[in-house]
Amino acid sequence: MLRNLGYIAIVALIALLCSQPTLAQTGLGANQTLTASAVVYLPLSITSPVNFTFGNIMLGGNPVVNPQTGVATSVISQSSVGGLKVAGSSGSQVLFTWATQIDLANGTNHMKYTPDVYGGATQGASVKLTSAVTAVTLTGGNCQVWVGGKLFATDGTSVVPTSQASGTYSGSLLLSVDYYQ
Repeated sequence: MLRNLGYIAIVALIALLCSQPTLAQTGLGANQTLTASAVVYLPLSITSPVNFTFGNIMLGGNPVVNPQTGVATSVISQSSVGGLKVAGSSGSQVLFTWATQIDLANGTNHMKYTPDVYGGATQGASVKLTSAVTAVTLTGGNCQVWVGGKLFATDGTSVVPTSQASGTYSGSLLLSVDYYQ
C-alpha cells in the first residue's frame, strides 16, 4: 500500500507540474502602417459644340464628310464638320460613346447617318475613335472632337436613291464622355 501511495504521489506531482498555467508571450507582436490615398478628378465639361451638316447633297450620290480633313464627297455645298471641346483633369483619359447609326427624318421620310468621330489636340493629327473603345488623353486637361460621317438610304445601300424625297432631314447624335478607368 505504501508502494501504491508512492505511485499516486508521483502521478499527482506530475499532474501538478503539467497543470501550471502557460505564460503569454509579450513583446513579440507586430504593427504595420498602411497608407490611404485617393485620386481626385475635375468634373468633365463640354464646351463649344458645333453642329454637323452634310449640307446640300446630290441624289444618287454617296455623301461623306471626313471629320479629320473636312473634305466632303457627293456634297454640293455648305457641309461642315461638327465638334466640341472637352476639359477635365490633365493627363487623364476619357472615352466617348455614341450610337453607331442615327435616323435622320423629314416627316415620314428617313435616311440613315453613320457618324465618324475623331479626337485629339488638333484636327489633322486626330485619331479615329470607336464608340466606348478608344481612349483619348486630355493633354493639358483638354481635347477636341470632330464629327463627320456617311449618309445613306434606309435600306442600307450607300447611295442616296434618286427617289429620295426632297427636304431637310435631321436627327440627334448624343455624344457622351466619361473618364476611362
